[in-house]
Amino acid sequence: MAIDPTKTALVLIEFQNDFTTEGGVLHGAVKEVMGKTEMLAKTKEVVGRARSKGVTIMHAPIAFAEGYNEITKHPYGILKGVVDGKAFIKGQWGSAIVDDLAPQAGDIVVEGKRGLDTFA
Repeated sequence: MAIDPTKTALVLIEFQNDFTTEGGVLHGAVKEVMGKTEMLAKTKEVVGRARSKGVTIMHAPIAFAEGYNEITKHPYGILKGVVDGKAFIKGQWGSAIVDDLAPQAGDIVVEGKRGLDTFA
């Protein structure tokens, strides 16, 4: 199957410090799997190859205002961990895209994502 890079996008979902980086609120929950799979190194390699072919790179971070007024007052599951840990607060280090995958000129950053589903 041939892929036309002018009609292709690579979507990076929630590659943010609170997940990907030591000191991030939720990093402890994913650190082991990230290490075993070499997630960041492999993703960085894929992004580099995609960029070199002209593929559009899209970033889909999740961020909330302080107080988390965008979500229910009684969150559950991962959103409960986000609220309890004060993760992904807009403008703070934890919500920033990890340095290794920082947006570059021509990348698209999807703003306003408040839920776990990037495509909803």
